[in-house]
Amino acid sequence: MAEIDCDYPRMMFHASGLAPVIVFNQTEEKALGPEWSRKIQAALPTEQKPPPVPAPEPEPEEPPVPAAAWAHDGSGIAAGARPKRPRGRPPKRQSATLFHG
Repeated sequence: MAEIDCDYPRMMFHASGLAPVIVFNQTEEKALGPEWSRKIQAALPTEQKPPPVPAPEPEPEEPPVPAAAWAHDGSGIAAGARPKRPRGRPPKRQSATLFHG
């Protein structure tokens, strides 16, 4: 019994715009030659190819908080800072009764 390859069948594309070809195994793919590609962008004319994705810009770092602003008890919480409270109404309490009878 032949071994099943999850990568096939697949479509191959040619840079000159030839019709796509379906290959069913690695031997057929190699027989097409190096001018065939797995990516559809290879079949697009140069003017239609998408521009390369630019590298993401690094996010600016926040300035460090001066050591004098931090508590000296080792908690890591700024001295005089209050915890943030959620805004709006508190959630509605649910009844402990499962059935109304």
